[in-house]
Formats: sequence, C-alpha cells, structure tokens
Amino acid sequence: VCSSDLPKVGEPIATTVERVAPPFTGDNIRFLEQATFGPTFDSELHLRRVGIQRWLEEQTAQKYDTNGFERYSTFPYPDLPLQPTNIPVGCNAACQRDNYTMYKLQNWMYREAMYSDDQQLRRRVAWALSQILVVSGRDTQQPSYMLQYLKILDQHAFGNFRFLLNDITLNPAMGNYLDMVRSTNANPNENYAREILQLFTVGLNMLKKDGTPRLDKNGNRIPTYDQNTINNFTKVFTGWR
Repeated sequence: VCSSDLPKVGEPIATTVERVAPPFTGDNIRFLEQATFGPTFDSELHLRRVGIQRWLEEQTAQKYDTNGFERYSTFPYPDLPLQPTNIPVGCNAACQRDNYTMYKLQNWMYREAMYSDDQQLRRRVAWALSQILVVSGRDTQQPSYMLQYLKILDQHAFGNFRFLLNDITLNPAMGNYLDMVRSTNANPNENYAREILQLFTVGLNMLKKDGTPRLDKNGNRIPTYDQNTINNFTKVFTGWR
C-alpha cells in the first residue's frame, strides 16, 4: 500500500469493509452439486459467506408471493386447466403441444433448475422424490394431472412423509399410472397395493438399523409382507375415482 493511500492525520478512517472470500473450495462445489442443480459463481460465493447451516435455513424457510400466499417455486407454475379427453376439432399442433403434452411443464422445470435462486434445494428434493414416487408423463395425457403431482412433491419436500403419501395416493396422475382408477370390486388391480409396499414404504425385506437385511435361522431374508397383505391393501385402494 502506498503511503499516499493512507488517511491523513485528522481524517476519518473508513469503516466499510468488503469481505474477501477465499478461493473456490471442493467441499462447497460438491455440496452445491448435491443440494442444487449445479453451482454458479454467485451461489458458491454466497455459500462461502453464510456457511452451509445458514444456506440450508434460507432454502428451507417458507417463501411467500406478493399476495402473501405460500409458494413452492421461484417461477409461477404454468396454467394447465383440465382438457377434454378427446382432442377437439380445430386444436392445431401448437394447441396440442401446449395442452396435451408435457411441453409447458418441461419448460417450467428447466427454468426452475437453471435459474431458481431461493428454491434450489426444494427443487432438488422434489426431483428426488419423483424418482421414488414415480409416475410417467408418457402415460398421462393430461398435463394438468402432472402439474398437481409436481405441486404435491414441492409442497411436501420438507414435510411429513405420511402427508406426502396421503396426497400422492389421491393424485390423478398416480391413480392413472398405477391403475388404481381402474381397480373395481369386480376386477381389483394389485398394482398400487404392491408399489405402495415395495417402493413407497417398507420395501420387500425386513432390515436392521444399519440397512442390511434381517435373516431367519436358515439365513434367508425375512419378507415384510405377503400375498394376504397385498390382497387387503388392494381392497383399500379400490373404487377411488
């Protein structure tokens, strides 16, 4: 520092200090790669300044829109009203793309993943949940069903699994994908009954606290449920329209 840069006798000393951050660290980058859809210069700089604990508190804090309503995304959800099952005459290619495909939802999702700032962790958790509580946009004609499905994952991303499971069970996209909507007293369908046990909750086999399988005296894995359990679950998940 040159002597001419120093304050002269009698001059006030500046009290504003600009924080100087250390170089990029692998730990910060690795954390952001796991907790977001990818680190940026600004997000890594912010993480260094506030620390992981504070960053998590910022991300998990409830957000509100300008009208005071809770929001679960940075960008507004697309407007996707329920459409007629049969595509109306006169609905051209653009109309079909916007109302009978996942085009608008896909655009919204990529905007959220790439440009969302305060909802990155919620978006990443909701995406992870979508890999467990799976439905398919290829098998769902109505994008409005998929929109409600994504809203449920967003809303419950930091919440209680019991409430998430309740709402996802009653979701039209799930009811269509795992056939509960087609399960009747005369023709019961086991699909959802099996998946809610095998994939969504207890899994196939009993486990120890460390995640390894429990074994019987003969060294065989112990099932968590049997066909009788599935039969009774199928009765519960039948006739829900």
